[in-house]
Amino acid sequence: MNRNRPVAATPKLRVSASPCGETLSIGLFLLPGFGLPAFASLNDLLFLLNRAGGRKPVISCNAVSIDGLPVTSSSGRTIPADRSIRERHRYDLIIVLSAVSNYTNKAAAGWLRDQSRHGAMLGAVTSGLWLLAFAGLVGGARCTLHWADVEAFRETYPSVNLSADIYTIEDNLITCAGLGAVADMMFAYFQGRIDQPVLDTVMESLVIDRMRPGAELQRQPGGVRFWNQNKLVVTAMNRIEAEITRRNIVETLSRELHVSSRWLQKLFRRATGSTIKSFQTSFRVDRARQLLAATSVPVAQIAIMTGFSDGAHLSRVFLQHEGKTPSEYRAAAARRTEPDVPRPT
Repeated sequence: MNRNRPVAATPKLRVSASPCGETLSIGLFLLPGFGLPAFASLNDLLFLLNRAGGRKPVISCNAVSIDGLPVTSSSGRTIPADRSIRERHRYDLIIVLSAVSNYTNKAAAGWLRDQSRHGAMLGAVTSGLWLLAFAGLVGGARCTLHWADVEAFRETYPSVNLSADIYTIEDNLITCAGLGAVADMMFAYFQGRIDQPVLDTVMESLVIDRMRPGAELQRQPGGVRFWNQNKLVVTAMNRIEAEITRRNIVETLSRELHVSSRWLQKLFRRATGSTIKSFQTSFRVDRARQLLAATSVPVAQIAIMTGFSDGAHLSRVFLQHEGKTPSEYRAAAARRTEPDVPRPT
């Protein structure tokens, strides 16, 4: 099969004695509210690799939790843990699974730092990068996380080399934006570690016809999703998303696109069912919602960042769209995650 495969550096494995040969120890670190589909995808892929023939290390996979107790996923399903972070077990690769923005835990961060000092490669899926950044383990490596977290993450960790790729493998860090790219990331990671015929066999078993390169974008601009509409509408949507703080949006766009405001509004409504101003406002509210849930940035500052004139303006529009004020929304977001947040012992 002709597959497009990126070439990634392959850190040396820690080898332990095993009747079947070398052993590759992988820990799937489940944080409260983790994404169950991503965990299932990783678990099944590792199972199939272990079951396949050919030259390869034996893969030892453990579900790890902070306290060794079962962990509840974002969908409410609970998964039992094989180990806790208190156990003195060394891993070759640890993948942090989380769907919760800005999750921090000092005990978990300390454990990850200790594993890294002893040679473990670290990874993250969806929002797991938040904990790695909190632990100071990202460094200058190129990395990624789910697109909905990008703005809040950049505000919290502005020095991190964040990309919009579906997955990245650089230095001793492997990251993935979400479920759709989990298999791509793992097949790229296993290149050089497992014979290519074995990888091909597992890919065929999973009905994967090719492995995408990490540089593919995880989310296209809004205009791309309306590619079959008028080019003026596509251009207008892309500019609205790219320049969220633009004022007098209808007049500005019509002047730059050399059409009348009335004609542009008519085309936009026909394509999207919304006015240009309403589309821009919804986009601003969505961005504000992400920042409120994942950061501690003051409401007044978020208002300026998302194109509102001040905090009062944001509060008024946010209440109309969400049924609660920004402060109420932030408090509710904190309550949704707080019961599941374990306390360091």
